[in-house]
Amino acid sequence: MKTEKLNNTNATDFIAYCKKYAMEHDESNIPGDDFLPRDDEPAFLLRNDNNEVIGAASIMLHSEYVEAGKARFRIFHCIDKLTENYELLLKEIESRSKKVEFIYCYITEGKTETRDIWEQLGFGIWRYSWVLTRNTIGFTPSAF
Repeated sequence: MKTEKLNNTNATDFIAYCKKYAMEHDESNIPGDDFLPRDDEPAFLLRNDNNEVIGAASIMLHSEYVEAGKARFRIFHCIDKLTENYELLLKEIESRSKKVEFIYCYITEGKTETRDIWEQLGFGIWRYSWVLTRNTIGFTPSAF
């Protein structure tokens, strides 16, 4: 198992991985096809002994986050839900996020296996998000 810093050569592997797996966590920041490595968005791949991508991590260190002492994960995911896999990626992220005190990511309530691993790594629940579901049967949208 090895981590690999994102570069122009492996960016397509990162983009493909994110498109396939980011929906399991937080789909709001899936990178587009034109995504390239940047200093304010460090990203890493986790590869197995067959050189297959089995995990990815990326944080956003944009000025609006850093000024608030925060960073936000774009993705923090491993195919195999093993603490050591996540730990390898987290070490890379931590080494590039020294200027922030708080790194966060969103995960759905049903992802208990991943949540348990994140908690073992030191993450904690910060807040909950509530969604209002509305019955739209018979609903007629306004016409202007």
